[in-house]
Amino acid sequence: MDVFPLLVDLFGHMAWADSRIWAAFDIIPEAAQNAVILNGLAHIHLIQKVFLTVWQGETVIPKATEQLEGPALKEFACRTHGELATYLAGVGPEGLGVQVTLPWGDRLAEALGTPRTSALGLADTVVHVAFHSTHHRGQVASRMRSLGGEPPLVDFVAWALAGKPLATWA
Repeated sequence: MDVFPLLVDLFGHMAWADSRIWAAFDIIPEAAQNAVILNGLAHIHLIQKVFLTVWQGETVIPKATEQLEGPALKEFACRTHGELATYLAGVGPEGLGVQVTLPWGDRLAEALGTPRTSALGLADTVVHVAFHSTHHRGQVASRMRSLGGEPPLVDFVAWALAGKPLATWA
């Protein structure tokens, strides 16, 4: 099985789901003042950008979203998703086996109490970014609900059944 189309779909879904969470953010008045939501969104998009930066062999800026809120953070998210899609398309199926060394990999291995055995494949880290984003998007959605808002349906199967729509960042 060729996994590349599935990875492209994971990133397509991630962008769509993030854009829907942002649309809910825009209509839930308390969201813009809620630290859990703002920090969660900033973390999601920071990690997306950090992994892209690592893949491109560039210097990681660990606090790229620290001063961003509301519209500026949303713009950062939109721009990052465009960069992620462009990068993945440029890598193509043949690039999925490229080894990725995470600058923080030693700390992660130490935290797990295991030796760092090797670098990861690009495909592994692409999956991680999609899953990591899903995990934290769920936390943001939960907080939206606790504030009385209605977070959007962002399930992968809902996206697929809807014809895999593109993200809309309006």
